[in-house]
Amino acid sequence: MPNLRDIKQRIKSIQKTEKLTNAMKMVASARLRRAEQRMRGSRYFNDNLKSVCANLDPSELFPDDLPLVQGREQASDIGLIVVSGERGLCGSFNNNLIQHAVKLCGENRKIKLICLGKKGLSYFTRHHYNIIFGRQGIIENMDFAAANELAHEIIDLFNDGVVDEFQLLYYRFKSMMLQRLTHEKLIPVELNGDGQTEFPQMLNEPGPSGLLKRVAPFMIASQLYNAISESAASEQAARRRAMENASDNAQDLVKTLTMQYNRTRQSVITTQILEVVAGGEGVS
Repeated sequence: MPNLRDIKQRIKSIQKTEKLTNAMKMVASARLRRAEQRMRGSRYFNDNLKSVCANLDPSELFPDDLPLVQGREQASDIGLIVVSGERGLCGSFNNNLIQHAVKLCGENRKIKLICLGKKGLSYFTRHHYNIIFGRQGIIENMDFAAANELAHEIIDLFNDGVVDEFQLLYYRFKSMMLQRLTHEKLIPVELNGDGQTEFPQMLNEPGPSGLLKRVAPFMIASQLYNAISESAASEQAARRRAMENASDNAQDLVKTLTMQYNRTRQSVITTQILEVVAGGEGVS
């Protein structure tokens, strides 16, 4: 028979854990509101910038002048930018991202990594992957100026021939319950337009090639900043959901243990009554 004192101590321990998970859920909710506000602003700007540049006609571009847009004929060295979380206690958020990155790298591990976020950097460093550089402690508080500086470091790696193509792996925030793992190209900049714009009278000065030469680095910085903002919001949403589930599980466990405590206590009392009755009959 379980000891009443042990059950009671376990109930108190779980109740303390529930208070902790509830507090963490509230903190994650507050951080999520700020992160979601930043994310929606960066997404709106990035999507509109892409839509404007997508209307440019690729046939008017000059490959020699725009390596960031045209890319290289043979992309042998691939760079993968992995945007992971800074902390744990967010369910399978980091694990799924890291496992997908491992799958992309393959067994030969020839892909060169840039790790943004403590969890990804820690894992790939520990397993001796080919890491160009890593950053941690920057995801939640990164502004566009810092993202622009980081983007220029990445562009320099491309221009110097260290990497022929850069790809992004991050979580895109869909809703409180859904964060979608996203794998997309960062460099070269992808233009999906055909020159047919909804603004037929719009003129480009000094032309598509000259315009993109100036705008392409800005587009890369915008896409990188948006990916980091999306990932930050997704991490907080995943942590809030994980802490909410933990709190619910703690409540269920307390109810179960309370029922077990009451049944055990009732059994002890019944046994004591029977012993008293049996003792009384023996005396009489």
